[in-house]
Amino acid sequence: MKDKLSREHFTKLDLLGAFLLLSGSILVVFGFEEAGSKYPWNSLAVVASLVVGGLLMVAFFIYEKYVARPGSVKEPMLPFRLLSSRSFVGLTV
Repeated sequence: MKDKLSREHFTKLDLLGAFLLLSGSILVVFGFEEAGSKYPWNSLAVVASLVVGGLLMVAFFIYEKYVARPGSVKEPMLPFRLLSSRSFVGLTV
């Protein structure tokens, strides 16, 4: 158990990718959840959360492509080789 909590394993974590994915998802869900019920669709809160959330999701995919390059120390949160499998993409959609 102790070897699994080593510094070497901790450096392989993709913490920035996790932050980008989580924050982008929260903002997009907030925008769609609150639009039309608490805020109008054209309100600053809805538009800003959807735009910033979308930009964070795009940044996530760009960063994951960067992390997935050969020789990278970090393990990507979303290995792009999974997206080449039609079964995996069908299950996630």
